[in-house]
Amino acid sequence: MSDELILRSPATGMHVSTEHHGHQLMLQALADIWTERRRQIDDKGYAPDDDDRYHRAELASAAASFVVLEIVDRTRTDGWRQVLEGISRDLWPWRLDGRNETYDDRRKLIVAGALIIAEIERLDRQAARLRDQDDPNQNTEDFVR
Repeated sequence: MSDELILRSPATGMHVSTEHHGHQLMLQALADIWTERRRQIDDKGYAPDDDDRYHRAELASAAASFVVLEIVDRTRTDGWRQVLEGISRDLWPWRLDGRNETYDDRRKLIVAGALIIAEIERLDRQAARLRDQDDPNQNTEDFVR
């Protein structure tokens, strides 16, 4: 029996087989991101209904803040470090004391991935609501563009 996993995107119909992409590492990374997303919901109380109140890319911006913060850790030039730290702070949509800057590089990317999933889920729910209200035949992909 093969431990290959085939992932399919409902939005694009594209298939990705883990058999060809170092499946153990890919599965671990996906599992870690999904575990973080569940932690955000179950332990931190950031329910999908709460996410739905964001309409100015706050979740995506928070994810970008963590990604830039991870890049800061790898930047050796002080001038660039300061610039990137400022960008990371500016991207954070909430109070800075709510952002954990002590995460290691991998953890920052896992949190960013979970925030991206939260934003994608929010966009999908928003598109579904609009589709249900306006036109039952409207395509989610058309709305998100």
